[in-house]
Amino acid sequence: MSVKVWLKSRVADRVLSPVREELIELIEPCATLLDIGSGTGDLIFRSAPKLAKGLGIDSDKGMINYAEEKRRKEGVGTVKLACIDVRDAEWTLFLH
Repeated sequence: MSVKVWLKSRVADRVLSPVREELIELIEPCATLLDIGSGTGDLIFRSAPKLAKGLGIDSDKGMINYAEEKRRKEGVGTVKLACIDVRDAEWTLFLH
């Protein structure tokens, strides 16, 4: 695990937890969520019980690998993850 992934999974996720809880309250049941810059996947995984489907994207392959392992361990089937740089115009092809 890289230092960046470790820091985000141990520090950033804890610090952002209250804000994420407020965001999750705003999600309608059976919604679709696109989480750009999903990092460790914390927001989208915590939102999963309310989602019909979700997509978490991040440009850091290490983050996506960490989140994918977490997704498999938690058995979150409604969420997909992808390593995509949103600054790349071709990323929209992925969504079709």
